[in-house]
Amino acid sequence: MSRRTLALNFVVLLAVAALSRQAVAQSSQFPDGVYLVVVQAGDGIQAAPGVYMMSFDGHGVFQLQRDTLVMVMGAYTSRGDTLEVEDEEGPERCTAPSIRGAYRWTLASDGLSLKPVRDPCRGWRSMLTVRPIARKH
Repeated sequence: MSRRTLALNFVVLLAVAALSRQAVAQSSQFPDGVYLVVVQAGDGIQAAPGVYMMSFDGHGVFQLQRDTLVMVMGAYTSRGDTLEVEDEEGPERCTAPSIRGAYRWTLASDGLSLKPVRDPCRGWRSMLTVRPIARKH
């Protein structure tokens, strides 16, 4: 193998490594957007069956609505694979003394999965953990 071929292979290897690091860094950011949350009878959730929209605006504000009614609105933060939510307003907001909930998130082809780490306010939030929630396109 010539020195030129060896140098070219090395440059290609460096470029692939840089792109891989960038892809990993991008995948560790919480995927803001609008998600569809489907609640079915028998899920064990104290919410009417139907389709809800959960939005994360990219600036720390989340909102859950059914049809045109905002059920709850609040703040969220994400660090690594941990998502924290805190209800602020709406008829379904949490009213417990400690209202901040934390979840581990993963993103796969079937949607966003949230697993509770701690949450004193299971109420409406339990609909987020029954099954992956699909991103609205």
